[in-house]
Amino acid sequence: MRILVISQYYYPEQFRITDICEEFAHRGHDVTVICAPPNYPEGKIYPGYENESRQDEVVHGVHVIRVPARPRYQGSINLARNYLSYMLQASWKVLRMHGDFDIIYVWEISPVSLGFPAIIARKKWHIPALFYCLDVWPDAIKEVVHNEKSLLYQATRWFSSFVYNGMDFVLVKSKSFKPYLQQVCHVPADKIDIMYEHAEEGYLCISEEPERNDVVDFMFLGNIGKSQQCEVIVDAVRELDASLPFIVHFVGSGSMLSSVQHRVQDYGLEDKILFHGRHPLDEMPKYYNLADVCILTLSDNDASCLTVPAKLQGYMAAARPVVAATSGDAQEVIEESGCGFCVNSGDSHGLARDMLYCIDHQEKLTEMGKKGRKFFLQNYTKKIFMDKMDTLFNRMVSMHHNDC
Repeated sequence: MRILVISQYYYPEQFRITDICEEFAHRGHDVTVICAPPNYPEGKIYPGYENESRQDEVVHGVHVIRVPARPRYQGSINLARNYLSYMLQASWKVLRMHGDFDIIYVWEISPVSLGFPAIIARKKWHIPALFYCLDVWPDAIKEVVHNEKSLLYQATRWFSSFVYNGMDFVLVKSKSFKPYLQQVCHVPADKIDIMYEHAEEGYLCISEEPERNDVVDFMFLGNIGKSQQCEVIVDAVRELDASLPFIVHFVGSGSMLSSVQHRVQDYGLEDKILFHGRHPLDEMPKYYNLADVCILTLSDNDASCLTVPAKLQGYMAAARPVVAATSGDAQEVIEESGCGFCVNSGDSHGLARDMLYCIDHQEKLTEMGKKGRKFFLQNYTKKIFMDKMDTLFNRMVSMHHNDC
C-alpha cells in the first residue's frame, strides 16, 4: 500500500510518528512523509538540516520530504506563524507532487491545520484520508484564547470542524474525545473511532525493581507546559515534611520550566526538587531505573484532561507506579489498571497525601508497577496498534474502491 503521511514533526524530532512510519515500511508499505525541518522544541533548525540537501531523502525505508516551513521560535505569535507556514508549504507541495497513493494518514498533535494539505491531497488523488486526532481542536487554543465568544476562537472552531469533516475517518486516542468532536465540531459518530496510542516498548526491558538508595525518587518526565500544571507538584512537595526521605526529579523542558523553577526557589525547595533538563529518548531508561514512582499532572481547563497522555503509557511500560493529579480518561486508566493513585486536576493536597503514602509504603510500589505493565501489554503495544491500523487502512481503501 502507498501511504502519504502528513505530519509537521518527524525524525530526528522525538515523536511516535517516526516509529509508526518505519513500522509501516517494515511491513512492506511504501511510505512518504511530508514534514517540516526539525526544530522542536527550541524553534531552532537542527544542525545539518539547514540546507536543501536534507529536504528529500530516504530515512530507514521512509521517503521523507521536508518543506521549508518557518521554525517555531518563541511565543504564541511565532508558533501561529509556524503552524500557518507548514500548512501553506505542505499544501503547495501536495499540489506540485507527482505520485500515486492509496491513502492519506494525518498524524495530528497540533495544529488541526495539518488536515488542510490532506484535504487537498484527497481531492487531487481521489483517495481516502484518515485523521488521527491526538490534540483536540478548537479546545487546544484555549491556552491562548480564553474567551469562547471571541472571533479567533469561533474561527478556529469553524476551521476545526471543516478539517475533521473533510476526512473520511477520524481516530481519537481516548473515549472522551469522541463526544467532544460530535458536540463541538458536529462530526458524525459513525465517522469516529477510538485508537489507543502505543508507547515505546523499549521501556519493557527496564527492571521492575528500581535502583535502591536512601530516598524515594519521584520522577516527572516530559513536557513542562501550561497543560501539565507542574506547579501542583511543587505545591504538593511544599506540604510534605522536608525531613522525609524523598526527592522529586523533573526531566524535560517546556514553556513553563522557568516559572516552575522560580516557584521552587520561592518556596526554598531546591533540596527536594531537582531539574535535569531535556534528554534524548535513548537516555530515558537511566531515569526510569532511578524512579521509584512517576508523577503525572494535567490541567482540567482544556481538552488535555480528555486524553490519556503518552507519558502515562511510558510509565506503565516501565513498570513504575504512578501518582497523578488529573481528571478524565487518564484517571480512569490509572484506577482500572491499579497502577497507582489519582486525584482530580489541581488537587495539590491530595497529591501530597498520595506521595506520602508511597513514602510510607514502599513495599507496595513494585506490585502497582507490575499491574501497570500488565495493562500496557494488553492495550498499548506497537503490534496491537499497527495491526489495527493495517486492518483499518485496508478496509478504507477497499471501501473506497467499491464506491468508485
